[in-house]
Amino acid sequence: MPLSNDSWIAEYSTIDPERLHALGVITLYWNICERGLFQIFCTLFGFHSSLGWIIAHDMGDRSISERITEILKIRQNEPDEEASIENLLEVYDACRQNRNTFTHFMVNFNKLRPEPGDESNYQFSRMKGPSRIAKQFPSTLVDVRRVAADIRTLSIHIHGVNHALVGRSLRSLGIAGAPLPPTLALPALVSIPLPEADREPQPQRPPSVLRLTEEEWIAKYRKEGRPLPDREGE
Repeated sequence: MPLSNDSWIAEYSTIDPERLHALGVITLYWNICERGLFQIFCTLFGFHSSLGWIIAHDMGDRSISERITEILKIRQNEPDEEASIENLLEVYDACRQNRNTFTHFMVNFNKLRPEPGDESNYQFSRMKGPSRIAKQFPSTLVDVRRVAADIRTLSIHIHGVNHALVGRSLRSLGIAGAPLPPTLALPALVSIPLPEADREPQPQRPPSVLRLTEEEWIAKYRKEGRPLPDREGE
């Protein structure tokens, strides 16, 4: 059944319901990714989740990622294990940026009475930096679903990596763990044009006198009507 045929969805869908659903998928699976990153953190530091939560409950995911990176530098890691975690953090950061793009945005309505299913009427834009000029970014249904699929894939991958790490920690007990999953390709970032400067470009300053060549020095003195300085050794 098309989403638009549901009366509740039709009433509460400010934008086309298909993209609204994809945005919900992003939110759902990103929450799972954040939880999975916390579990990786606990596994690498050897924390029980209750202790790990006391330590990390008010840390953002970037801070947790930084601490995971630092422990990799001092922890005895197998090469494939370290490569897997580094890949996970890199993919996580790309998905984090895309998730932020599709979370903190504004909707531009281009038509008062759009045709049903006309997603071009609802274009997303976002402000970056101090400029208050909002810039549109790729936000078609294909774009939003691509990011949603990347984040869902990451959530499954994080679970697989953590499961393998826990299994490796139990090998001394004779328990065979699951292998590490293959590394992921880095997702493409959603492109947002950089805002232009809010002020006119400043006039170019003349080069520093310390950078002038000998010929430029001579031309400068002659233009100013000043006598040339004596050269050393002459």
